[in-house]
Amino acid sequence: MEEKEFRRILGKAKKGDTKAFRRLMEAYYAFVERVVGRLVLRREDAEEAVQDTFVKMWRGLASFDESQRFTTWLYRIAVNTSLDLLRREHRRIEPYEPHEKGMIDLSGADAPLLRDEAWQLYRRLAASLTPRQREVFVLRDLEGLSPDEVVRITGMTSDQVKSNLYHARKKMREKIISHERKEYL
Repeated sequence: MEEKEFRRILGKAKKGDTKAFRRLMEAYYAFVERVVGRLVLRREDAEEAVQDTFVKMWRGLASFDESQRFTTWLYRIAVNTSLDLLRREHRRIEPYEPHEKGMIDLSGADAPLLRDEAWQLYRRLAASLTPRQREVFVLRDLEGLSPDEVVRITGMTSDQVKSNLYHARKKMREKIISHERKEYL
């Protein structure tokens, strides 16, 4: 969606236009589902968190400050909703597979098989991370956000982001090495 069109739709949605809100929701649904799915990993919880994210978006839209980036604001809602759900559930997560596996860009004849295999591996590995480690890992390494944007979204200090990312990467690296050893032995 072009910036001018986005601003027009956003303005209408902020005034309570449900059709405009639906267009925003449709435009950002895959984005929210991807972020939530990478954090929550369990299908039922992820579906609930996606719905809750859009409910919170609707409720907060009128007060959205248009000097902010919309995606940063929406990331924060999706991440906080996911973390709230994880805290509330207090249980080990089971893998969730979003409809769009956009995190891995593979091409060629074997691409669907490789994508599925890589996604399955990611789900197993990410389940071992703490929610905060997973949050930072997803935002920084999978979503490609800048460190400053991760700080704004998470509310963590720069040092907390660095520490959580370091531990997440270390844990993921160890799990990948362990997985590879099992594959080749």
